[in-house]
Amino acid sequence: TMKEAMKEVVGQRRFWRLAAVTLIFCGVRMTFRHLDATFPKYFTRTFGPQAPFELILCINPIVTMVATPLVTSWLMRKKVPYDQALLVGAFVSGASVFCLAAWESFSGAIAFVLTLSIGEAI
Repeated sequence: TMKEAMKEVVGQRRFWRLAAVTLIFCGVRMTFRHLDATFPKYFTRTFGPQAPFELILCINPIVTMVATPLVTSWLMRKKVPYDQALLVGAFVSGASVFCLAAWESFSGAIAFVLTLSIGEAI
């Protein structure tokens, strides 16, 4: 029956690992969505209409382009498994929004984008 099948699935360790990974990646996806959809409005409302949010947003592609080959090379030399690197990168990216929660300032915004970019590079 359906109930027995659900009970069997929920009792498996693989199910809970998949649920945890899915939860982590939902946080990462929401962070990226915040970066392009709500961050400009937040930054403008917090720091005024002349606040240069574009300069802070441009940190992301620059850091990602520079850091990705370096981080990949380092991870390969250390023989870090792909799944482990993916989870660490996703966790760093997802946790980046806490920089804005800790510091509501230009430096907090820069820390947010830098942390997000480093997580993306991992």
